[in-house]
Amino acid sequence: MVSGSSGGLLRGFAGPDTPDVAPSERHCPPTAADTLLPVPTTDPLTALSTWVRGAGLALARQFAKFGVVGVVALTVDVGLFNLLLYVGSSPVLAGQPLQAKIVSVAAATVVSWVGNRYWTFRKTRRPHPWREFALFALMCTIGLGLSLLCLTVSHYVLGFKSALADNIAANVVGLAVGTAFRFWAYRRFVFTHTAAPTLAVATSTT
Repeated sequence: MVSGSSGGLLRGFAGPDTPDVAPSERHCPPTAADTLLPVPTTDPLTALSTWVRGAGLALARQFAKFGVVGVVALTVDVGLFNLLLYVGSSPVLAGQPLQAKIVSVAAATVVSWVGNRYWTFRKTRRPHPWREFALFALMCTIGLGLSLLCLTVSHYVLGFKSALADNIAANVVGLAVGTAFRFWAYRRFVFTHTAAPTLAVATSTT
């Protein structure tokens, strides 16, 4: 009798319309602490600053090294071309400018590859150097083609035929386009090797 009356008394406190719900099924309304939790947001300026201090700075250093190697290669190209064609009482390739240019460009390409392989992109150089050099020479050729395309469009399509226009098209616009393409292509297609992580093998002694 006591238990029955106490159960009815409790039901009376709960109210006649309150359903019998298991504790695990009861849903509590969100508290003020739940609604005031901070929502993580990404600040564009903070993200940009983080990128500049990290990946951006590393990319700038790599591009600077790439530029230094390019200047050295250009010096080899121009110097060897003039050496073969004009230096000495009997130059090696006197009267043969095309052959002299082929030799100087080939030498400059090798110098550029060595500098980029062992300095600019030394952390991502391929384990097979000859395959890497073939890809490197291919990207060099494409970059040269883009430079010549800029000169062709300026001189023959747009009709800018003055010496200033040709120099701007070849040695400013064309040089910038070719350099940007080569830097991107070297990173994307040539120097792409990533060393496999070394796994430490734990040996147990008995």
